[in-house]
Amino acid sequence: MEEKRNNVLAITGFVLSLVSLLINPIAVLSILGLIFSAIGLSKVKVVNSGKGLAIAGIIISILSTIYSIWAIIYVASNISQFM
Repeated sequence: MEEKRNNVLAITGFVLSLVSLLINPIAVLSILGLIFSAIGLSKVKVVNSGKGLAIAGIIISILSTIYSIWAIIYVASNISQFM
């Protein structure tokens, strides 16, 4: 029976993407989450685990990045109202 190992990269990417969704510091964490999740997804065949977490991390990272870009554009276009 083959021992099931944890896919640390998929877990890291998922956690980074969740944190970026909550904190959202100018898309830095969401980009890191996307990178780690993509690498974790590529390692699924070797590790035999983490496919769901890697896919969820990729989806959440993409959504968080889109939200960050939208927020930056919104603030930049309305900066005169804030000052």
